[in-house]
Amino acid sequence: GKENCTTVRNFCNYNFFKPYVNSGYRNLTNLFYIGIVLENRGILEIAKSVYLQKQIGRTVIFHCVGELYSDLDHKIKTLPFYSEISNQLVFHGRLPLDEGYALSVNMGIGLCIIHPMKNSIESYPTKLFEYMASGLPVIISDFDLYKSVVETSGCGICVDPLNPIAISNAITYLNEHPEEALKMGMKGRIAAEEYYNWDQEKVRLLSLYEKLST
Repeated sequence: GKENCTTVRNFCNYNFFKPYVNSGYRNLTNLFYIGIVLENRGILEIAKSVYLQKQIGRTVIFHCVGELYSDLDHKIKTLPFYSEISNQLVFHGRLPLDEGYALSVNMGIGLCIIHPMKNSIESYPTKLFEYMASGLPVIISDFDLYKSVVETSGCGICVDPLNPIAISNAITYLNEHPEEALKMGMKGRIAAEEYYNWDQEKVRLLSLYEKLST
């Protein structure tokens, strides 16, 4: 019955990310993404936002950790403005999680630009909680579930994931408000420590096991 059901959410292991927290100066022109590198993870929209930033005189670098498959690589390289930003798109390839997040220490903004799909709209992106635990301010898709976390904790900005202008505007805002960006990162970290972490969920899971075994 329902009394034997417990929702255990897929949050991250907060302690794992402690070594990668940079609570001092962050270079907000360094954009960071780690994970599956697919078109529905907003990679083309991010590339377009990098170009839009260049148009207004700001050079931002997009650091992407994850395997870049040939079809998406081709789509990126055939963007009409690719030659103008090719040196601002840095693909590090697939790395172990610790090596990937070691890079994040020098990053300014964590990106989670997931396209609207049924499974993404209805489930938490683990990436969000990893960025929060690392102290990175986030720019993330404006789905209600994501907004409930970002707006409650104050850890970043929600945008239309299909709109490169909205992504670019969020990058501009954080770069023009560096102290606020730093505070967002700190707020996210506090929320990850106090609530959005696996230790909290483990307690729920263990109490369910206990209940089921009695």
